[in-house]
Amino acid sequence: MKQTLGLPLRLQVAALGEGLRVGQAVECQHFALRLVEVAGYGQVGMNQQSLGPIALMTNLSDRWRARHADSALRALAMGWGNLSSDMRRISLALGRSRWIAVIKSMSEDSDAATRLSAIQIAMDTGDPGFGVMVCTLLSDEHSKVRLAADKALICLVLGMFGHLSGEMLGEDFDAIRNRQTTPMLGDKAVLELERCAMLSAIADAAWSFASHRCRSPLLASLLLMDRRGATAIEHRAFDKMRRLLSERNHPSHMPMRTVLRTTPAPILRERALRWLVVDPIAGVASAKLEVAESMTEHCAVLDQMHLCIRPRRAKAMKRVRIATRQENGLVALEERAPMLSVDEFGLLDPESRRGYLRWVTTLDLDAGVRRSELERVMADENPMVRLHGCCVADSLDLVDYLYDESEPVARHSAMRWSSVGSNAPGVGSMNWRRRMQTAELNSRSGSAWVRRVATEEVERLSMKMPDLAASRLQARRLYHSDPAGFVRSIREMLHQPSRRGTGLGMILAIGLETRFEMDLISMADEKRLDPRVGASLVRGLSMIESSAAKQAVLRSLESDDQRVVANAIESVHTPVDSLIEYKGDPNHRVRSSAIRRMLVEGGRPGESGMIEVAAEDLGAMLNDSRVLHRLAGVWATQRVFEPKTRKLIGKGWRELVMTLNEMSLNEQDDGVRGRADQCVHRMLVSQRVREALESEGSVLL
Repeated sequence: MKQTLGLPLRLQVAALGEGLRVGQAVECQHFALRLVEVAGYGQVGMNQQSLGPIALMTNLSDRWRARHADSALRALAMGWGNLSSDMRRISLALGRSRWIAVIKSMSEDSDAATRLSAIQIAMDTGDPGFGVMVCTLLSDEHSKVRLAADKALICLVLGMFGHLSGEMLGEDFDAIRNRQTTPMLGDKAVLELERCAMLSAIADAAWSFASHRCRSPLLASLLLMDRRGATAIEHRAFDKMRRLLSERNHPSHMPMRTVLRTTPAPILRERALRWLVVDPIAGVASAKLEVAESMTEHCAVLDQMHLCIRPRRAKAMKRVRIATRQENGLVALEERAPMLSVDEFGLLDPESRRGYLRWVTTLDLDAGVRRSELERVMADENPMVRLHGCCVADSLDLVDYLYDESEPVARHSAMRWSSVGSNAPGVGSMNWRRRMQTAELNSRSGSAWVRRVATEEVERLSMKMPDLAASRLQARRLYHSDPAGFVRSIREMLHQPSRRGTGLGMILAIGLETRFEMDLISMADEKRLDPRVGASLVRGLSMIESSAAKQAVLRSLESDDQRVVANAIESVHTPVDSLIEYKGDPNHRVRSSAIRRMLVEGGRPGESGMIEVAAEDLGAMLNDSRVLHRLAGVWATQRVFEPKTRKLIGKGWRELVMTLNEMSLNEQDDGVRGRADQCVHRMLVSQRVREALESEGSVLL
C-alpha cells in the first residue's frame, strides 16, 4: 500500500486493482477503501458547466483525479469477489448509474473473466437494470459465460416473486430467491422501467432459444406469462411469452414443453391446470398434473380447481391419467397417483377440500374409486364442504346427506334426490321400494324442506292418494306401461280392508270402473263394508252400463248405511217418481239427495209438476231447525241452483234466493253460513256473466 503512494494516480489505480484481485482479506479491505476514495472523485468532475478561469485553475487537481474515477470503479468491479458485504454496500453507494455503465462496458469486454465478473455483480445485486445485459450474454461465445448468464437470469426473475410463498416456488428456487444480495438504491419509476425492458428481453430470448440453447428464458417465460401487466410494455412482453405456447412448430416450443415437464416447482403445476385449454401444450400440462410430489403441489392445484367450471378445461381434465392397479378384483390407486389419503385430506383447509372434490369429479376415474374418494366428505366438520360433497355425490350416497344437521345440505340433497323431472321407478320394483321407504321416513324429518320434498315424493310414487294429481299421474303411467301389473296392484288393495278405499278411489279417479266391474260387483255383495267405501262403490257402479251393475246399485237402496243410500238415490237407474218417498227421510243426506234428483229430473216430459214439490221441500230444508238438514239443503241448492233452473222453479225462485241470502248473513252455524255464502256468490257471478253476454249480443247465448 505504501509503495503505491509515490506513483502517479493512474498507476496507483492499476496496482490497487491488481492487489484487490489477488490479495489477502485484510489487504483487500485497505485496497478497496483507497479505490472507493479515488472512484468518489468522479462525483466532483461531473458538474463543470459554466466554470470561470479562476474556478478552473482552483479545481484543477480535483478534475485531474476525476479522470481516473471510472478506472477505480472498474477495478472495484473486477475485484468484486474479494469485497466483504460491508465494502460492497459502500462501493455501490458511489452511484447506481455509474455502476450500470461500468458493468455494461465490462460485459462487452473481450476477456471472458471480465464478462463473468459483470454477470456475478448482476446476480449479487439482483438489480433489473442488468436484465438486458444478462439476456444478451446468453448468446456469448464462451460456454462458462452462457452458463453464468443462464443462472443469473433465473436469480433476477425469482427476485420478482417476493409475494409468493416459498412452498409454491419449491425448495431449490426458494433458496435462490432468498440468497443474500446487496441491492442498489434507485428511483422506483426507473426500476419499473428497467424491469419492463428486462421482460421484453426475456421474451425475445425465449423466442430465440435456438441461438443460445439456455433454458432460463423459457423457465422465466413460464413463470411470468400469467402475470397481469401494469404497463403497455409489460402487456406486450407477457403476450409474446404466451404466444409461444401455441407455436407448435417453433424451435422454442419443444424445449419449453421439456422445461415445464421437468421443473419441480409447484407453481408450474398450478399453471399447467390453466394451460390445459392450450392444445399444443395440453399433453404436457396433463402429464404435469398426473404426479404430485408434496402437499404443496396438491394445494397449488386444488385451490384453483374452480377454473374447471369452464367446460373446455373440465373436458381436458379427462386426459389426466391416474395410475391404478387391480387388487383383489377391485381397482386401487397407485402410491404415486396425485390423490390424498384420509389423513392428508384432513390437513387441507376448507377451500382445498372443496377443490379436491372438484378434482375427483373431473378426472376420468373408476366409479368405485371416485365413490370411495367422495365418501370421506360426509363426516367433514365444515358444512360448506359437505354441501359441495352433496352436489357431486353418487346417487347411492345421496340419501345419507338427507340426514345432515345443516339445513342447506339437507335441503340441497333432498332437491337432488327428488324424482321431479325424471322418470319415476316402476311400482313394485326394488328401486321403488327403497325410494318409498326413504320418502316415508324423511316425511318426518326435522328439516321443513326435506319433509316437503319427501311428502311430495310419496305422493308422486305411490297410488295411495287418489285425490292428489301426482298419485293419479303415477297410476296412469303404470297403467299404460304395465296394465297387468297395475290391475294386480289395484286388486291387492281391494282385497285388503285397510287399503280398499285407496284402490277404489284410484279406480274412480282415472275412470277404470268398467275394467274392474266384476271386482266392484263382488264387493257390493259383501255384508260388512265400510260406509265410505260403500258410498264410493255405488258411485263407481253407477258408471257401468251393465245390468248386473245396475242391479247392484238398486240393491244399495236397501243398505243400512244412509251414506250408501244417498249415493244410490243419485245413481240408481229408476224413474224419479219412485224416489219421492225419500224426500221426507229423517237422514239429511238421503233427504237432500232425493230433492236434488227431483230438481234435476223434475222438468223432464211427464214429470213437470214434480219440480214445484221439490222446490218447496228444499225451502223446508233450508228453514229446518236441525243444523245438518240446513247444511244438506244448502249443499243441494249449490249443486242445482243455476239461472237456467229459474224458469222451472217459477214462483219459488225468489223466496229461495232470499232465504239463502239471509242464511249467508245471519246463520248461527259457521259451516252452514259459509256454504250459503259460497252459493250466493256463485249465483251472483253467474248472473253477472250472463248479463254481460246478453248486453254484447254474444252468440254463445
